[in-house]
Formats: sequence, C-alpha cells, structure tokens
Amino acid sequence: MATQKNQRYFPDEWLCTFHANIETRKGRIAKKINNATHRAESVEIQVNTSMNEFEKYRRTQVAEMRPVTESDIKAYQVDKEIHSMRDTEFKVSISDVDRKNGSPKIGDMIARNPNNHNDQWLVAEKYFNENFETI
Repeated sequence: MATQKNQRYFPDEWLCTFHANIETRKGRIAKKINNATHRAESVEIQVNTSMNEFEKYRRTQVAEMRPVTESDIKAYQVDKEIHSMRDTEFKVSISDVDRKNGSPKIGDMIARNPNNHNDQWLVAEKYFNENFETI
C-alpha cells in the first residue's frame, strides 16, 4: 500500500499535453542541431574554397619522360589514344587543351609516374621547354 500513496494519477489530457511538449522540445533541439551543423558545413566550405587558390611549388624530384614518336602519332590517329609502351591496356592521358592545340606531335613529351609506370601523361612541347632541362 505504501507504493500507492506515492503514485500520482494524471488525467489523460495532461499526459498528452506533457508528451506534446516533449516532442516540441525535441523538434526545437533537432532544429538547433541542424542549424549548427549547417553553419559548421558552410564554414568548412568557405575554408576549403579559400584553400583552393593556386600556390607556387618547386619540384623536388626528377621527372621521367620520353619523346613522342611517329608510332605514337600513328596510334593516336587510329585510336585517338596513345597506349603505354609498357602495357597497351593503359593509355597516356592527354588534356583537352593539348588535343585542341594539335598534340600529340613531335616535340611533345610523355611523362610517367616513377612509382607507377602505367600512369603516363602528355607534356606539351612549349611547357616542357619552359620548365624542364635534361640532366
């Protein structure tokens, strides 16, 4: 009987009102969290945007390159691609800008990643002459 003395009985309307208030508070808290998250994301976007500015870097490694050959040009005329000499499954990347400027052509170079010889790309002759020298 002692437990019955400590129990309180509330009318159903009170319980419904109490439950509704809790749900409203939950909604307000969720909205605040959502707004805070959105603000944090927008700050992160602003920070990342400013970090996307180009900066100057000096190369610290030696580049591995070979000249574009007549056979590369013939392959390009047939396939619109130059295939890696090491493994024909892999293609030499050529930018759209370089393609529009007439590459591949004699004088252009093909560079490769020293750690992955299947990763190759075309270096236009003008860029190569301005930025590289034979060692």
